[in-house]
Amino acid sequence: MKMIWSKLPSRWIHERKLCAFSPAGNRLAGGRGASGTAAAALKLQMALAMFASFRALPSDDTAGYARLSFSDLEELCDISRRSVARGLAVLEQHGLITTHAIGNANRYLLSQFELAGWAKLPRAHLLAENRFRGLGLRGATSLNALKLYLALVTFRPNPVRHVLLSYDRIEHYTGIPRPRIRHAIDVLINHDWISIGTHAVEPVDDHRKPTNAYILRGDFWGRPRQTYAHAAVTAEPPF
Repeated sequence: MKMIWSKLPSRWIHERKLCAFSPAGNRLAGGRGASGTAAAALKLQMALAMFASFRALPSDDTAGYARLSFSDLEELCDISRRSVARGLAVLEQHGLITTHAIGNANRYLLSQFELAGWAKLPRAHLLAENRFRGLGLRGATSLNALKLYLALVTFRPNPVRHVLLSYDRIEHYTGIPRPRIRHAIDVLINHDWISIGTHAVEPVDDHRKPTNAYILRGDFWGRPRQTYAHAAVTAEPPF
C-alpha cells in the first residue's frame, strides 16, 4: 500500500528546539556552510520520518526505525555524502535520532516516536515530482523554510489542511527573525509545499491584523482533499 502520510515526532518542536538549528545553535554546524549543515539535518529528519516503521517490526523492539543507506539519503535529499554525515551528526547531537550499526549499514531510531505529540508529513505529495529533493540547502533562507514548514505541520489541527500562525508565534517557535519569515514563506510556496489564504480575526485593539492561513499541500488522511474554504477555523496555538 502506498503511504500517503508519515508520522513525525514533534514534541521537540513544541519545546522550541527548532530555535537551536541555526549557524550559531550547535557546534557541529558552526563555521562556513553552517546554515547548510543545519538545513541538511532538518531535511534528513524529515526523510528518516518518511521511511520510519510505523509499527514495531519483528526484528525491532520498537517502532520508529528507518533503514536507509548514505546513498539512499543522498538521493532522497539531493545532498552530498559529506552533508549527510554532518547532518546526521547534528541530529544525534540534539538527541533526535540514535544510530545503530548493522554490519556495514546503519539503522536510525527517531527519538520519542511512540510518545504522544506527533505531526503528519504529507509523504506522497512531498516525494512526488521532486518536491522534496527540489528544496535546496543554500543559505539561511532554505534553513528558515524548513524550520517554518516543520512548525506548520506540527501545529496543523488534524481535521483541516491549514494552520493559523502569526509572525510572533513563528518567531517564538522557530527562532526565524521576523524580517526573514516572508522569504521562508516564498520558498515553500515556490516549491508547492504550501499556499496562503487570509483569515480575518476580530480586532482586539488597533494593532490586531488578519492572520495568514498557511494551507499545507498534500493529503493528510488518505481521502479527497479538503479545501480551505470549507475548513473549520481553528485558533492559533498559545505561547
